[in-house]
Amino acid sequence: MNMLEKEPDGLLIVNYHYIREKRQYPYPGIYPLERDAFVEQVRWLLSRFQPVSPEEVEAFVYGEKPLFRPGLCFTFDDGLVEHGWAAREVLEPLGVRAIFSVSSRPLMEERALMVHKIHWLRANTEPERFRNEFMALVPEEWLGKAVEEDVASAAAQTYVYDTPSFASLKYLINFQLPNRIVDDISSEMLKSRKVSDSSFCREYYLDKSEILRLSRKGHMIGNHGHSHTPFSRLLEDDLEGEMARSRSFFAGLTGKEQTWASYPHGRQWAIPADTKSFCRRFGFKIGLGLDGGWNRGGESPYLLNRVNENDLKKAV
Repeated sequence: MNMLEKEPDGLLIVNYHYIREKRQYPYPGIYPLERDAFVEQVRWLLSRFQPVSPEEVEAFVYGEKPLFRPGLCFTFDDGLVEHGWAAREVLEPLGVRAIFSVSSRPLMEERALMVHKIHWLRANTEPERFRNEFMALVPEEWLGKAVEEDVASAAAQTYVYDTPSFASLKYLINFQLPNRIVDDISSEMLKSRKVSDSSFCREYYLDKSEILRLSRKGHMIGNHGHSHTPFSRLLEDDLEGEMARSRSFFAGLTGKEQTWASYPHGRQWAIPADTKSFCRRFGFKIGLGLDGGWNRGGESPYLLNRVNENDLKKAV
């Protein structure tokens, strides 16, 4: 029996965020996969599994056509600038096409996504200084949230790669403070370092021409919201606005309607309560989470399993 016959059948969807050199950041905050490691990982995966197209994924998960070998699908979230390099220099020479899920705000408004501003600030700021600066900008009425009894335990379970103190701070940022407050604080912290939102966007994200190139090369541009706010935290009108803006923007840019959605943050707490209703409402055939594991057929197409690259060993 050969190696492929020993592998579990079904579909493995692998997701990537940062692909860059660790040494450029003096402090924790960004945990990238380095470029050489990415190339090695892609080649290793392709030696074991059969790459499948978005159309083949859809046929499999809707029960229309089985996969006769263990299938592999690459996805990239957030529209980071290095994703263009990954497609152009690594995937395309190997004949592989992927799904790139992009939030529209940096492209439409030249306003960086809150999550990346926080990542960058943490990676370039001494930890205690970051914590002190951030907390000094939190409105007084929200400061009490930082010392609630249940925060430490919940934070440790959510942010397993962080120290307890910074896990609690990230929990405050992502679960307790309104997104608009964190967005404003992170922009103010950037400004104090003489970094504007617009310059941050130019250095951090794919531009319109790069996204159009990806689409024309046969990659899929998936939806990732407008502001990267978890869909579960948006009021009905705000969700409608987010989806209308992002879908309209990318349809205008690429000439194609988006049929896949990657839920921002991807975990159970962040996804819509009813993913089937959500996807049908906005015209998506596929919804992608981030809770790991294989897709063996029978899963809801509106919440497929997906594995982050740093958790890949758990799946294979």
